[in-house]
Amino acid sequence: MTATTRKFAVLVLILATGFQNLKAKEIESGKQFNVIAFYRNYPDAAHISFVKDANKFFPEMAKKYNFRYDT
Repeated sequence: MTATTRKFAVLVLILATGFQNLKAKEIESGKQFNVIAFYRNYPDAAHISFVKDANKFFPEMAKKYNFRYDT
């Protein structure tokens, strides 16, 4: 597993844990919450790859779980 893959997996795990803590009623009620991702785009392949993957994955999760994702 590459360093980029490990970082992405950890970030996904952190957010997935947060999703599990939401009550089903809150998700079903349509209440929206916000997720803000902070990152620094270092000029190396691993960081650039991670940012690209994260910015594809989290908007998809935002649609599925009714939250707003911004960077």
